[in-house]
Amino acid sequence: LKKDITDTGVVFDGVTTFDSQAFMVPPSGKTTERNRGRGLLFGGYSTSPAGHVKTIQSIEIQSFGNTQDFGDLTSIRSGVGAVSSKTRAVSCGGGSDTPADYSHVNTCEFVTIATSSNTTDFGDLTVSRTPYKASSSDTRGIIFGGSAHPANLNTIDFITIATAGNATDFGDEPNTNAASGGSCSSLTRGIIAGGGPVNNVISFVTIATTGDAQNFGDLLNEVRGCAGCSNNTRGIFAGGGTPTAINVIQFITMSSAGDATDFGDLNTTEKVASRGTSNSIRGIFCGGYDGGTFVNSISAITIATTGNAVDFGDIIGKLRYASAVSDSHGGLE
Repeated sequence: LKKDITDTGVVFDGVTTFDSQAFMVPPSGKTTERNRGRGLLFGGYSTSPAGHVKTIQSIEIQSFGNTQDFGDLTSIRSGVGAVSSKTRAVSCGGGSDTPADYSHVNTCEFVTIATSSNTTDFGDLTVSRTPYKASSSDTRGIIFGGSAHPANLNTIDFITIATAGNATDFGDEPNTNAASGGSCSSLTRGIIAGGGPVNNVISFVTIATTGDAQNFGDLLNEVRGCAGCSNNTRGIFAGGGTPTAINVIQFITMSSAGDATDFGDLNTTEKVASRGTSNSIRGIFCGGYDGGTFVNSISAITIATTGNAVDFGDIIGKLRYASAVSDSHGGLE
């Protein structure tokens, strides 16, 4: 390489930076922008169109803008436990019928994140339910608790993301009422927070092992329906109902047990049942309802700083209880 650089007439088209990475930076990119990331949004409950949906939407986390159609789940579904690796996303469980019917499923299905398509069968959870929250490393997905109306469950399952098959029992959540909390993950830990009816409990598991969730700390508020996202250092929880909806954003340090700290506010007055995903730099919060009205707005934050969220774009339709993942959240980088 050194010889080539000094040879007269050699041109390195498109190369702006040489460094120790295993790849070169394209002209439009900077070193800090490498963690680009595609996010996926599974299913949800909508007012436009009305009812549960089976749509999958994609978003480019590094670029402000609207979601795009990606494909479909095998059936209408909301409140799934969605997990992902760098290449594959798996949707687990969920509510498959109208709210009045409270029908839940145990099926899991997957897509390859880089390629728009419908889902393919993966396997089954240990019990049918609407999990709402899940965490993952690049190897293993953890699916937490959920609702199997009229009861809430504290069952924790895990799957090996690269290998289709049924889920295996992992342990239990400490709170059987935490049906609709938020979740996030680092390289090693899965974190869950809040949940319905309302509580402020933060719990964690070590993803590579099995066992019951352990106490981590407390949120600033007792909330249900908050949205979670993370990088490998920080976990973020946004919005939720107390039961009155709030727009508070708060954060934790993933490696250190402790209570949440104020981060800022969402750019809507209040937001419940939104869902979050991220790359290592940016967190986004999709949909939910604001003042009782379903919304299609997407908010964005920079995870390493503090401050209020800004407008990012819009999702297709007006959704709550969708589930979001990405190929490059903090736990994978």
